[in-house]
Amino acid sequence: MFKESLIPSNEQRGLSPQEKILRIKQEADETLKEFQKKDSSEIKAEELYTAISKIDSLRYVAENSGDENLPEYLDKKIKELRKHKTSGIKDKLYSMGTFQVPKKPYGKRKIGTHN
Repeated sequence: MFKESLIPSNEQRGLSPQEKILRIKQEADETLKEFQKKDSSEIKAEELYTAISKIDSLRYVAENSGDENLPEYLDKKIKELRKHKTSGIKDKLYSMGTFQVPKKPYGKRKIGTHN
């Protein structure tokens, strides 16, 4: 669902860097507003998890955008989303830390090479 926004469409490729930064901020604000409208009992853990993942993926795009303030801005949005209390999601989020990439199960050896 959120990976679609990472792949630039034909219209996004022609945008200037300022327009891209503005679009990333708008998308993060819209995601946050969806959860601020809801009551805390209505929020499902999966929805919150996907929203945080979406903003985190936007943060990855923002790091390459050239604006130094944008990743910090998106970090604040993630912190605001994490304030929502839902059952089961806190353990999952804290166990992940800062959304670390899982380690390769193969270790250091390369598969398919003759060494």
